[in-house]
Formats: sequence, C-alpha cells, structure tokens
Amino acid sequence: MYALYNLGILLYGAGIRLAALLGNKKALAWSGGRAEWASTLQRAIEAKGGTWIWVHCASLGEFEQGRPLIESLRERHPEYRILLTFFSPSGFTIRKNYSGADHVTYLPLDTPGNAQKFVQLVQPFAAFFVKYEFWLNYLSALHTSGTPVYLVSGIFRPGQVFFKWYGGRFRKALGNFKLLFLQDTNSFDLLRNAGVPEEKMIVAGDTRFDRVGSIAASAETDPKLAAWCGGDRVIVAGSTWPEDERILLPAVADNLLPDVRLLIAPHEIDESHLNDCLNRIHATFGKDTVVRYTQLEETANPTAYKVLLLDTMGQLSRAYRCATVAYVGGGFGNGIHNILEAAVWGTPVLFGPNYYRFREARELLALRGAQSIRSTEELSAALRHFLLDEHARKTAGDHCANYIRTQSGATSRMLFHLESTGDAPLFP
Repeated sequence: MYALYNLGILLYGAGIRLAALLGNKKALAWSGGRAEWASTLQRAIEAKGGTWIWVHCASLGEFEQGRPLIESLRERHPEYRILLTFFSPSGFTIRKNYSGADHVTYLPLDTPGNAQKFVQLVQPFAAFFVKYEFWLNYLSALHTSGTPVYLVSGIFRPGQVFFKWYGGRFRKALGNFKLLFLQDTNSFDLLRNAGVPEEKMIVAGDTRFDRVGSIAASAETDPKLAAWCGGDRVIVAGSTWPEDERILLPAVADNLLPDVRLLIAPHEIDESHLNDCLNRIHATFGKDTVVRYTQLEETANPTAYKVLLLDTMGQLSRAYRCATVAYVGGGFGNGIHNILEAAVWGTPVLFGPNYYRFREARELLALRGAQSIRSTEELSAALRHFLLDEHARKTAGDHCANYIRTQSGATSRMLFHLESTGDAPLFP
C-alpha cells in the first residue's frame, strides 16, 4: 500500500506538471509555486531565525478553520515563529501575505525526500494539520524527528480509507499524531473502533464556529454595499455554481418585489465564470439590472441595479450581514459550501440537496433554521415564505444564531489541552 501511495504521489505530480505545460492556470500556479522550494524556504527560515510552529492547510476553507488557533497561538505564545503552508493555489494565492504567519508557502509534494528535507530545514517545535490532511511521508518524517503533531478539527466518516481493509498504513499513520482534536463523537467512536487509543483523541468541536463568530463580532459596515442595499430586503446567494444559478435565478425572479434585491457571489470569480453568470442574469432580469461590486464606486445611483455581482474574493462572509435570507451554493454539485458564514448573522439559510456530509447542515435543518430545496419551485416557495412572513424569518434566523453560539469554543478547548493538560503539555 505504501509503495502504491508513493507511486500515486509521483503520478499526481507528473500530471500537474503536464497540465502546466499545456497552459492550465491552476497547474501553473501549483507547479511554479513549488519551484526551488528548498532554497526559498531555507532563506526564509534563516532570515527570521527563532523556533517555528508549522500549520498546514489544504486550501482556503481549511485555513479559515485553522485561523482561530493560529491567531491564538500568535497572541499567547509570541516567542514562536509561525510557518503556514498550503496545498492548493487558491489558498496560497489569497493568503500569501497573511500577517498572522511569519512565512507562507506551498507544501512540497509528499515524497519521502521532500518530507525529510522540509522537516530538516524547518525543525518545527510542533506541527498542526487542519481537518483532512494526512500526508504519510510528512507524518513519518515528523515522527522520526520527534516533533509533536496535532490534528485540528478532524472529522472522520465510515467511507474513508482509514476504515477500509486496505487502509492499514493510513490507520498506522494516525499513531504519529500526539493528539487528534475531533469535531464530534461519531469521529471519536469510529477511530476508537479502528484501534486508536482514547487518550490520543479529544472531542474539541469545530473551530469554524469560532471563526465565523469572530468575523461577525469584528465586521465593519461596507459603505459601498450599504449604499447599494438602500434599506431594501436582500437575498444573498453565496458560493454559487452554474447548477445553483439555473435553479436560483428564476426563483428570485418570482420574488423580486420592489423592495427586494439579489446579491450573488459565484464560487469561481475568473472572468470566464463571471461572464457566464452575467449572461444568465441578463437572460433572467435584463441587461440593465446588474452591476459588479468593483464598479459600484463609479456608479452614480447604485440602488438603480436590482442585482449585485460580487466579483472579489474574501468579502462573502461579511456580505451575508445584509441578508434577509441566504442561499449557499454547492448543493447541486459535490456538496454545499460554508453555511456557517451565513447562519452567524441570524438569517435563514437555504441550500441544495447534497448536504448529508455536513453535520451543521443536518443540525440546522433539525432546528428549522435551514431548509434544503430540490427545485426552482421549492426555492421560490421558500424565498416567498421568508420574505413575506417576518415572524418565520426571525424565528429561523434566531435558531441559526443560537446554534453558532452553542457550538463555539473549540479553540479554547484545544488551548486548554495544549497548555495545561497531561504530564507533558506542549506549552507548560
């Protein structure tokens, strides 16, 4: 199994390099960002000196999940440097200048040689992997070096490789973690039944709740967005894909009352995707009804446009603030995106049918703070319900806000165990 894993890693790297040669932009960023990684990393480590804590995130979503812990470590233990690595270009591109880390870079491909060289250069005091990251060679190199490794907000499901007959090497790799901070008791039970010692596992919760709570507490009003809203009710559709938009736009058109607006934020914001979205908006509402967020400053009368296309990164979580009702995309594809970013503002949340892998979606549905829809007709009815019935809207929104509050605190629980628990806490 280990030989097949390493072969798969090499084939993956070769495939990315081939795609880069053929001009794929994401592959170019992935491959180019790892060029001469060792010398670049060595210069950064030597220039800043000190003792390093390494935090690894796959992409932007995992970064947001790990961010509360990163910032708490920075505040409470400023004597350590923080190295932040990403696997995907989307996370690195957006957060390469993140001020909470001393150095941000790509994670080199998980070959035995790369892993050993990386750990040798950094010599981390501790390593934190966020949610799904289980790179066998890095875990082995860290174990060999004696570096304590922690999993942050891990979540496990029966279908994962750890619980397959052929997953012995991955189950063994879990032993390289000093502590597995888990999101829920289901993960705890799965791992215990797979042979992971109970003392290695702590159900700390999901740090995403802490992150969205922090965003809501510190968010400032966006004057451009406020000017466009103009006091009207707003449907905010975030992280949408074409499959969402084909359901969403006709449903919104059915409910576009004089004081109702639509803010739509596509998940992909390259020009090709934005133009496709604009074409769908034009076909549904007309060409003179939509304005891009980046054009608002040069718009004399922003309220003249019923539809706002959010064409920038990093603003969606705060844009949900103006939502009367929110729709979160992805549910007609591989799975819904982050519904917590909307729920924290006390707004009802709607999404498509592919939500079963997400505990927060199941729990908000049970609380009646959220609703899953399967068609334009169902979405139209749900929008109408929340737009016309203020009591229903407020009740559902309160369920969402209360849910966020009751689920928060994972970061504090992790810090408690890192700082004061057991015979050898990480930070005595």
